[in-house]
Amino acid sequence: MAKIKYKKTGKEIEGFSVMKGVIRGKAEVVLHNKRDITKRLNKFKKGNIFVTDMTDPNDAVMISKKAVGIVTDEGGT
Repeated sequence: MAKIKYKKTGKEIEGFSVMKGVIRGKAEVVLHNKRDITKRLNKFKKGNIFVTDMTDPNDAVMISKKAVGIVTDEGGT
């Protein structure tokens, strides 16, 4: 079971990891909104952890070049 803990609030997110290891970085939440998702992904800072409600293949390819980790509720097709 993987966990993310927010420093400021102490709240945690739990889920299953698809890779082994530990990462550290600032969590950047980007909710999936077709209207402005591309703009938000372009502004995403390299080295952050991408937290979102869902991804699609285009998002995943674009963000994987910048993010040290990806946390998502569901994947898309």
